[in-house]
Amino acid sequence: MNKKSRKIDIFLLILFPIISTILSFSLKLNFLSSTILFFGLPSLWLSYRNSKLIKKSLLFSIILSIPGTFIIDYVIVTSKSWYVIDTIFPIRLFNVVVIEQFIWGFLLLYFIIIFYEYFLDKIKKDPIQLAFFRLFNKKENIFDKRLKWFSFVLFFILVLFFILVLINPIIFNIEYSYLIVGSVLILIPAVVFLILYPHFLLKFVKITIYFLFLAVLIEFVGIGMNYWFFPATTKFLGWLTILGFSIPLEEFFFYFIIFPSAVLSYYEFFHDDRK
Repeated sequence: MNKKSRKIDIFLLILFPIISTILSFSLKLNFLSSTILFFGLPSLWLSYRNSKLIKKSLLFSIILSIPGTFIIDYVIVTSKSWYVIDTIFPIRLFNVVVIEQFIWGFLLLYFIIIFYEYFLDKIKKDPIQLAFFRLFNKKENIFDKRLKWFSFVLFFILVLFFILVLINPIIFNIEYSYLIVGSVLILIPAVVFLILYPHFLLKFVKITIYFLFLAVLIEFVGIGMNYWFFPATTKFLGWLTILGFSIPLEEFFFYFIIFPSAVLSYYEFFHDDRK
């Protein structure tokens, strides 16, 4: 990837969210259409730029996004800390989680991972390493032992979660659910991973800067277009106002700041080489 190509990529990835914001408001797009614009468009571009990254990024995004989306959304919605209004589908899973959230979760994870692989995980592009693999005909195993165990654990947790929901649908209606879920599933994994592998810190900071910009625009559209809202005003640590809209402090901290690092911590530990 030469400097000119890199500048074009960066320019487009800054331009795409701005275009998505303008189109979402001007065309009055629904939640699903806006999601496809914000995440699908740049993901498609990076997939086109390096198709070798698709299979690995796609596999992990599917494995993590399905259980992750359902568990997080079910707890947050049941606890009245978050609610998606705009849906084109006639059903909600367990009368709680909208179908759009699964598409949103998958595309978000895929974009984070392929962005990271394309711009920051440079060891994959080392010509000496690539020559070594070609010389000895070594092929990357995209479904190795760690990922198999991770998939099994996620499946087990999801089944257990389903059982608990069926037994008592309101069991996960808990106070400060966003704080608890964010700490357990997002903050702690990211912190532990960076303690074990501190050399990833700079990479994670770089990707956080871009996704902070992206998250602000998405939240601006989401609240402005009435895709979602935060109904339980007393179940958060506090509120923050950005571009005229108010969000919980937990939303800013866990989603705007920590979320990309958490996703990549899971990705590097269970699916990549931790280098």
